[in-house]
Parts: sequence; structure tokens; C-alpha cells
Amino acid sequence: MAVETRYAGVLPDSVIPFLGKDLDENFPPAVERKFLNPIRYRTNYRVIPAYAIFCAVCLLTGVVLMSQDENRFWPVFVIALAAMAIVSVLLLLQVPKTRRAELEMEYNRYDLDPSPVPEETCYHVAYEGKELIFTADGVRDGDRFGWYNHLTPKLATSNKFNRVWIALQLGSEPLKSWFIPLDPVVLRAIRQFRIPLENWEDLDYLLEDPRAAMEQIYKTGKIQILYVLK
Repeated sequence: MAVETRYAGVLPDSVIPFLGKDLDENFPPAVERKFLNPIRYRTNYRVIPAYAIFCAVCLLTGVVLMSQDENRFWPVFVIALAAMAIVSVLLLLQVPKTRRAELEMEYNRYDLDPSPVPEETCYHVAYEGKELIFTADGVRDGDRFGWYNHLTPKLATSNKFNRVWIALQLGSEPLKSWFIPLDPVVLRAIRQFRIPLENWEDLDYLLEDPRAAMEQIYKTGKIQILYVLK
């Protein structure tokens, strides 16, 4: 699926999560729902609407009854307000638990262990309906070949749509770059061919402490390496 934008006409799915704030889009709900974490999707499109309807019904019921007879129905109005307050508190108490569940789901999306991948002279990676071939010097896309040094490779991260996105970015301009999702094959190619990432330290930290790194991405959209003075 590709999404129409005012910037490039058509953007592939792999690029959308990495659009910066200066290139951000107000995507239609159908697109947002496609990329959202399933837990966040359920919260945004089921729980919150149900909560809004519940509050509206409580308020409307209380107001209508109070307009009929304040002395008789004020206890019902108080009960309705109390019910709204209780449900609101319960939902707020669920927020930390929901975020932890989202983060755990995001963590389980990524396999960052390249050891099962046998060492080869080149690696084939499926990307947007085509095949990219990683070699010792660069990447081949059909008849085209790009040298690593010319592609300014880097580890790209994003928390767009409240998810954790990690990819190998090849290209300096987001709308013209490849964002290849990080997996064991891509990791093997990066390590074996020593692809010259601009931010090697981010990848090292990600592999050393993936949970901490993904939590940072989930919260801020990027890896923030913490140096501890000893």
C-alpha cells in the first residue's frame, strides 16, 4: 500500500514511519489504523469512543432528569457523576500498564540476533516488492548499484504512530531514501561488510541493551546513549 502525499506523490510503507516533523503528514484514519500498535488501535478506536459515549449518556441522563425534578432526581445525577469519575480513574490507572504492554509487543517485533544467519559473500533482502543484494562494497537493486560510501548509511529510528521503528537508512534525504527494517540478515550484512554507519554507537547500544534502547525509541523516537562515569 502506498500513501498519497503532497511531497512526493506516492510514498512506500517503509518510509512513512520515518517522516520527520518537518515532513509530517495528516494521514487519513485508515492509514493511521494500519500502522498503529494493535493495543493503541484498540485504545484509540474502541476504548476511548466507548468512554466518551458512556460519559455523554451519564451527563445527558442526569441533565434530563434534573430538568424534570431536581429534588427527586439529584441523587441519580450524583451517581452518574460518580460513575464517570470512577471509570475515568480506572482508565488513568491502566495507562502505565498499557504502555508497558505496548513496549513489550514492540520489543518482540524485532529479532536482533544475526548468529543463525550463515556467512555469505552477499545477502538478499526483500524490500518493497523487490530484492536488494548486499555485497561487500554496496547494494544492488536490479541493474543499479550503490556504493555504501555514497549512500550515507545510518541507523534510523522513529516512534511514529506510537511504535518502535528501526531500520537501515540508505540515502540522506528521507523522501528519497530506503528504510530497510532491521532483521538478522540486515544485521549480518552490516557487521560482516562493516557498512559505514554514521551512528555505529547507536547500533552497538541497541545490540548491547535492546530493551533500554527500544524504550528510549518508544518515548523519544531516538536512541540516547547514557554514559555513566565510574
